[in-house]
This record gives sequence, C-alpha cells and structure tokens, in this order.
Amino acid sequence: ALQAQAWVGFVFLLLLIVLVLVGASKADREITSSISTLLVGVVVLFSTGLGWIINHQHEQIKHRVSHTYKVLLDSRLSSAFQERYSDMVAVYPTGTKLLKKDVSAFIYNNPLDAEKFKALNGASYLLDFYEFIASGIESNDLDSEFLYQNARGFVCGMFDKSTYLIEAARKKGQPKAWIQLENLVSKWDDKYDVDPQNRAQTKKTGSQQS
Repeated sequence: ALQAQAWVGFVFLLLLIVLVLVGASKADREITSSISTLLVGVVVLFSTGLGWIINHQHEQIKHRVSHTYKVLLDSRLSSAFQERYSDMVAVYPTGTKLLKKDVSAFIYNNPLDAEKFKALNGASYLLDFYEFIASGIESNDLDSEFLYQNARGFVCGMFDKSTYLIEAARKKGQPKAWIQLENLVSKWDDKYDVDPQNRAQTKKTGSQQS
C-alpha cells in the first residue's frame, strides 16, 4: 500500500512539474531555467526516497517470508506437533471427521476411550497451532502468500475435520474459540461462508453429518 501511494505521489509530482514548466515557458526565460533546476532536484530527491521505500519493503517481505518458513518448519518438525498429529490420525485418519459423539464426551468430560481422548486432545492442539498461524497472518508477522502456497491444504483440512469440536467448544462457553482460524479459512477456502450472526462455520451446500 505504501509503495502504491509513493507511485501515485510520483506521478502527481511529474504532472505538477509539467504544469509549472508550461506556465513558466510563457514567462521570463531565466525564471524558467531556475524553476527547471529546482524541480529536477526535487525529482531526484523524490526518486531516491521512492527507491529506498521500495527496497525497504522488499527487505521486509524477505524477512517475513524467512521468519514464516522457520516458524512453520520448526513447529511441524517438533516432537510435540508430530506426537499430537499421530495421536489424532491413529483414531481419525486423514479424510475423516472427528465424530460428534466423541467430541461431546470430550468437551463435557464424559467417559471416553483413552485413545479417542488423546486423539481429540491432539486435534485441539493442532487447532491451537493453526490459530496461532492465522493470528500471525492477521498481524502481518507471518507471510500470507507463503502460507497459502505451502499450508493451505493442511489448514483448511484441519478446520473441516474439526467442525464439531469447534462448535462444541463455542457452545460450552468459548464463543471465540479458534475464531482467527475460521476467518482465515473463510478467505482461503471458498466452500465456506461465515455466518455474521453467530460466526458459525457452515458449508455453502448446508449439508451436515450426524
């Protein structure tokens, strides 16, 4: 945005120079020469400043992408992430959803098989991680484009897998549970619409699983 504003300012300055020179051409030649020299100096200074702004923005982008790569790699390779992920897919393999009855037992502390408890605890951990990612994108600490290209499938897939867990946590008293993740998924995956009334995430088709 800053770079675009700088270019608009540069174009405006060039137009102003043209208008001044056209007006000055009708006046004294010495005045015209002085004005031309002054305006050339202004253009040089402005161009230098514009170049610095563009270079600074490029450096910021490079730093943000590098930081994003490190955060993503370090987290995904961590023993905690790997363990929680393994716990989850051992019970709910890739491509399946967390079961509604299991989620209900997990949220309300009802009797639940130990492996299922570990799996749902793992799912909660992964949702927290992707909520952290979404918050980082929102605050511009993490690079959105890099993550879109490299993590979109994981992020949207995890959200889709965990819809019952998200809904149950919100009904239990956490109305904003994983809300940043929800907002990110609504931008990245066009099969979702966000209900502005209750922030519930639903598919456009309106289909539900029991």
